[in-house]
Amino acid sequence: MQNERRNKPNEPVAEAVDATVELMPNISRYQAALVMARDGVPKPVIRRVLDEPAQRRAKDRPPK
Repeated sequence: MQNERRNKPNEPVAEAVDATVELMPNISRYQAALVMARDGVPKPVIRRVLDEPAQRRAKDRPPK
């Protein structure tokens, strides 16, 4: 069940993360964390998005 959840992201959370990632060049990490928290993104996800950008979904990565 845990694997299934990892392969199927929560759409509202995914949309909140994607929107914040687009803003990140123009806002601080602190502001990005506040925006994601306000939008209901769980703290572990916020931490991962901010601290481990390579761990984002493959579709978020630029092509090689």
